[in-house]
Amino acid sequence: MKLKLLTAALLFAMIAGCSSVVPVNSTLPVTVTLSANDLKIGDKITHTIPYNKKDPNIYAKVYREALVKSGYDFILLPQYEIKDSVFKSTITIIGYGANVRR
Repeated sequence: MKLKLLTAALLFAMIAGCSSVVPVNSTLPVTVTLSANDLKIGDKITHTIPYNKKDPNIYAKVYREALVKSGYDFILLPQYEIKDSVFKSTITIIGYGANVRR
């Protein structure tokens, strides 16, 4: 009798301990208000990469690569220019680099 009770308790513990994994969005929306005094605005920067019409993240890619190469935290007033030709298509981002004052 004790063996059946112990087996039932272990089975219950195993079933109760198993749970499904629920995906959680780890990015929480954050609102930050910055003024001109908080930013150190730098030079005008440009960056060009090959353009792929089928890539939905092409604007984010050129923005990120421009930040990595320039060392800035933000690009202010970004403008995107797409040059499409028969042989080569490119996308260029043009804007002003800015860093947060620390």
